[in-house]
Amino acid sequence: MRPKAARKRVGGVIFGLVGGMVFAALLIESSNVAKDVGNPAAAFVLPFFLLSFVVAVAVHEFGHVLAGWTVRFRFSFISIGPLFLKIEYDRPKVGLRRGMPAGGRAGMHVDQVRRLRRRLLMFTMAGPMANLLSAAGAFVLLNYSLSPSKSWLYLPALMLLPVSLMLGIVNLVPFRLGMLYTDGARIAMLLSSRLRSRRWMCIMALANQSQRGVRSKHLRNTWLQAAGSQPDGSVDDFAANWIAYTSANDRKDAPMAALHLERCLALMNLLGPMTQDLVALEAAVFTAWFRKDAVTAQKWLDHVRKFKAVPPLLRIRADIALPCARMEYDEALAAWQRGMDFVTALPVSPEKKRLQDGWMEWQAEIRERQLAIANTGSLIEAPSASG
Repeated sequence: MRPKAARKRVGGVIFGLVGGMVFAALLIESSNVAKDVGNPAAAFVLPFFLLSFVVAVAVHEFGHVLAGWTVRFRFSFISIGPLFLKIEYDRPKVGLRRGMPAGGRAGMHVDQVRRLRRRLLMFTMAGPMANLLSAAGAFVLLNYSLSPSKSWLYLPALMLLPVSLMLGIVNLVPFRLGMLYTDGARIAMLLSSRLRSRRWMCIMALANQSQRGVRSKHLRNTWLQAAGSQPDGSVDDFAANWIAYTSANDRKDAPMAALHLERCLALMNLLGPMTQDLVALEAAVFTAWFRKDAVTAQKWLDHVRKFKAVPPLLRIRADIALPCARMEYDEALAAWQRGMDFVTALPVSPEKKRLQDGWMEWQAEIRERQLAIANTGSLIEAPSASG
């Protein structure tokens, strides 16, 4: 795990240095051009450069989203720099990502698996294509519309052209940095690797089942097996094992859940801080609930660096599982009620129904454990009473 994380850091540093040098050269060149032509925005080179970069990233991600809508995918999230918009429990949520990342991401849910490879190709190609089109648009403006010496838009367009062009071209190059794929790597995978393409499509199909309200324990087994068939240390490897873990957990298959959770833990150092927190939190819940080991569970919980940033329902799961490990069932049931109140307040949706069913089942299991402890206590006390 450590060597892979070290390679990712080294690769990220090299990629960042090269990218930084290229963008610095673009910044200097744009500044010189603006000064030479006497453009009124020449004194604001840096702000306009940052603006052009943000616009290029936004164009890229909205290209993905628009193509996704065209092929009938459903919006999940979009992030541009630190800002994100996502759908959480059928509600829009806006916030800031940790780490102030410079790039962007777009995610969508598939509605059906029919012709999924073709639809994923269109979705994936749309981001780089949007950048190339915006670069072409900037070129037209620079040469046929904007005055170099008078227009304030000349400098932003001058910067947007190379930035958007580079972003489009780099994303078409098939390579992987750590666990992250470029669009080009995804396109190459869809065109050339049947097994890895099938894995990605199965992950999408399983997510679609979950979105339609299917309980994790009822996810299609053939898709689960296909999703987990390529252990290669990639983001898809993690996603497949995470889905398999949730399914085994919901089936109360502790050995199988442990197997997939351990695989996720082995990959967690390659993930972002938020996902690392989610995996560590789930390790705490699993250890407390299935292994009844409150001490180890608390150690895993201590690995969660920003507990308050974790979605509320996931935090409440920890508030239930750890008291259960300590056999403090009244406290666990009080936390369960908070979770049920949260679920009840959600808008009507298949996901809400799935959550309600799971939480009602969990309440019955907590009460069953509580009753078992009470009965054990009665049996211990009985001989002393009769003696």
